[in-house]
Amino acid sequence: MIYQMFCQLNLDNVIELAVGRGRHVPRYMEKANHITLVDILQKNIDFCRERFKDNDKIAYYWCILR
Repeated sequence: MIYQMFCQLNLDNVIELAVGRGRHVPRYMEKANHITLVDILQKNIDFCRERFKDNDKIAYYWCILR
């Protein structure tokens, strides 16, 4: 049921908070026009940047919580 709801989402612009190592990104990568990945750990952003380096529609942001 959750997968059916997920398939019906408008995925033109996706923001994934706490992306970690990007395990969910491949599920929507082809449908999305623009993807923004955000995490508080620089190492997670670095990992995703390397993992998805061939995809030019992804923006990466490292956030420091204060």
